[in-house]
Amino acid sequence: MTSFTSGLPAIDHNLYVRDGFIFEANYRSGLRIFNANVDPLNPPQVGWFDTYPENDNRGFNGAWSNYPFFPSGTVIVSDIERGLFILDVSQALEVLPSAFTVTRGAQTGGGLQDLFFSDDSYLLVEARRPTEIAAASVELVVEGASRIQTPAELRFNFEGATSGEPAIQRIELFNFLNSTWEVVDERKAPTEDTIVVVTITTNPERFVQAGTRLVRARIGYHDRGVTFISWDGRFDRCTWTVRG
Repeated sequence: MTSFTSGLPAIDHNLYVRDGFIFEANYRSGLRIFNANVDPLNPPQVGWFDTYPENDNRGFNGAWSNYPFFPSGTVIVSDIERGLFILDVSQALEVLPSAFTVTRGAQTGGGLQDLFFSDDSYLLVEARRPTEIAAASVELVVEGASRIQTPAELRFNFEGATSGEPAIQRIELFNFLNSTWEVVDERKAPTEDTIVVVTITTNPERFVQAGTRLVRARIGYHDRGVTFISWDGRFDRCTWTVRG
């Protein structure tokens, strides 16, 4: 037996689960969203909307219930004092990576949870000189599970940088229909944390595995003349956003 909390004294009430996300009406602290895909025993809070801004104390005011099952992904919340709220919660429902593999280089710091948020907490991978022509010196593969089997739009959200210069940063998504990697973004590798959002609206379901709803991305840093031996890639955020 276990428990989880938003950290506030407000009373939890009606909750529903959709695609591994818990949507919980918490009276005076409003709607709270937890991601059980990350950890079903201790799901992290990934979003909230306070319908009762006066306080978060114990009391039977505020959010009574919610409904997260519309095909659009819109969530409605009924509040005792203020009526009906219609919320776009897509940003809170980002698909977080459930696993990663360092396929080039050597991991020197950080772990899976460092990839969840833009918080300057990094997964660090030290570069290694590749033996194959044009291969990456630093490369990371991340996997997660999409909420939707056939999305209308899929975004891959990445934030990171490298200490190697000059280098190329390449982002690829795995096409499950033909079992190949597709390059979806390539640019001069930044040496300061930079956010890249790759948006796929044409046939995005090719990047979602049938049945499992697995999504997979690969981020690589390719040496283009780095003159010093020791350099690395730092990965701050690797998530997906899917819309139906």
